[in-house]
Amino acid sequence: MKNRSKLLCAVLGAALMTAGGQAFAESTYGYNAAGAGPVTATARVNFNVAVPLLVLLRVGGAGGSVDAVNFALTPTVPGIATLSEGSSVAGSWNPANAPTFAATPTGNALTASAWTNSPTNASVTCSATTAFAPASGLASSSIQVASSAPVGGGLAHPGTTTACGTPTTLTRNNLQSSTWTFTLAPGALTSTAAGSYTQQVTYTATTL
Repeated sequence: MKNRSKLLCAVLGAALMTAGGQAFAESTYGYNAAGAGPVTATARVNFNVAVPLLVLLRVGGAGGSVDAVNFALTPTVPGIATLSEGSSVAGSWNPANAPTFAATPTGNALTASAWTNSPTNASVTCSATTAFAPASGLASSSIQVASSAPVGGGLAHPGTTTACGTPTTLTRNNLQSSTWTFTLAPGALTSTAAGSYTQQVTYTATTL
């Protein structure tokens, strides 16, 4: 009975150690009754590394606010050197030529940066989540984009306009960055209707 009690205690003790997160190491031995050798004993250990999946994307300045790129159009009217506010202002417009417009941008150079540790890389895409009003005469393709100042091979804008359509590849463990400079397409300068219009573009980095 005493031996049975000792065996039961040993079994319970082993179960408690296992339940508590402890485990016995792998154990082997080498043995030669004649005392000759060599003999060997081996023990193995598994090393496990758990790495979380991460993707980062930033377009524009620091902080949580959405950056704004603004274009102010200024007309040039043939025959009128300076335009003045008001109605029925005297002027000598030459109707042989239509007015032209020049766009003055502010905040139109944004730094775009991205990083991922995805083993299958990632892609950066974009789309107009809020489009220009149809009556404006503007479209996503009216905003042109040039990528410059590359870091880590650069992060090209997903397409040459905000119509997007060309995903940019983001390679694993490589910080990629570029300056995206936005301009108003020349054709848009003379095709827009008077008013203030807004388009919002959403950029998305997705692991593959």
